[in-house]
This record gives sequence, structure tokens and C-alpha cells, in this order.
Amino acid sequence: MLPCWKAAGIDRIFNYFIKKIDSLHSLMYAVIKEICLKGETQEEWFYRGITYLIPKGTPMSGKDFRPITCMSNLYKLTTKCVTSVIQMTVEQRGLLSENQMGTV
Repeated sequence: MLPCWKAAGIDRIFNYFIKKIDSLHSLMYAVIKEICLKGETQEEWFYRGITYLIPKGTPMSGKDFRPITCMSNLYKLTTKCVTSVIQMTVEQRGLLSENQMGTV
């Protein structure tokens, strides 16, 4: 589940609104399904993020900053859906041994 008020990406859409606007859910499902099944590259904004440099203590050089990139919440939702389907398929088909289950 995506948290409601985490930082929005370049689209400035918070998950709260994605969750609350029920009338868009079927349309978003159709778009995400098309993205996944057709495998076509999406428009550039879909993959673009905003990167913030967070200082660690009193910064003296570039290594004293921690970069955080905020991706579009629509991108995060799409990748979360894809990850869920892949994880379910891997588990159903027994594609990972017990030794590899820590990666899932």
C-alpha cells in the first residue's frame, strides 16, 4: 500500500487523491495494464523524478549529502503492481529455492 502523504514526484499527485478519486480507478487500472502488457516506453515525465540533496551534519563536500529522488506516485503504483504480479508468479511456479526466499 502506498502512503497517503509521502512526497509526490514531478506530477505533484499525492497518493491520497489517487486513493480517494474512485471514479479514476478503472481508468488507471486500464492504463497500468496497457503499460505492462504492451511494454511501450511511456512519456518522459513518467520516468522522471525530483532529486533533493539532504545534508549529513554540516556539509563540507559533495559526499556530505544524501540524494533522495521522489518519483511520480503513478510510477510507484505501476511498479508496485508489476512487482506483485512477478512475486506471485515466482511463488506459484516455485522458481526460487528456500535459500533465495530472502530476496522476495
